[in-house]
Amino acid sequence: MSKRAETRSLQVRERMRQRLIAAGAVTLVAVAIGGFLIWRTNQPIGEIVEVPKVQPAQADGRSAGPADAKVTVEVFSNFTCSHCGTYAKNAGKLVFQNYVDSGKVRVQYRYIAFPGASREAAIAAECAAQQDQFWPYHDLLFANETGAADQFSQPRLLGFADKLQLQGDTFRACMASTTPIDVIEADMARATELKIESTPSIVVNGEMISGARDFATFQELIERKLKEIPS
Repeated sequence: MSKRAETRSLQVRERMRQRLIAAGAVTLVAVAIGGFLIWRTNQPIGEIVEVPKVQPAQADGRSAGPADAKVTVEVFSNFTCSHCGTYAKNAGKLVFQNYVDSGKVRVQYRYIAFPGASREAAIAAECAAQQDQFWPYHDLLFANETGAADQFSQPRLLGFADKLQLQGDTFRACMASTTPIDVIEADMARATELKIESTPSIVVNGEMISGARDFATFQELIERKLKEIPS
């Protein structure tokens, strides 16, 4: 074999070796990712705190109340925020009972979510919304918000869906899609537009209140906004 042919042969073998190394690396990464996903899915669910399943009046995805209501309340909230849970369980609940159920106010939930448990919970909530169960899922998330690292692990989010008897395959497919992320990013853009700097932030016909205040604070603002618009 000539020196030139020998050199060419060595080059071909080297290229093949590099390709095999690259293919092996890709395989190892794929196995690692697959193993992680299996591990995450097989994590113990733990105890789930159950709450009464409540569907607000005229619920529509993340909204509730009549579309033509004189007052719109936008709730910018994060499922890993303890103050957001305080608002939802107290003043927020009373807003529904006193204004949404009577048809005076429309409430729109807006996702504030960051990478990690916050985003995973928001994705799951949006997937529940796709099956018209956003508000019951919202209540389960806040009832089970503990601050623990695994509070919204994949198995627990699926467990919440099971408690509400959601279509499991549809729910899983939704969580793996980009649809919920698009919705979350649109809400985050809305928050930026309104200069939202903390959660919860409640915007009532354009006027903002930040923090988990008592119901009387929100009641005063809502009543004022209702009076500003003639019947």
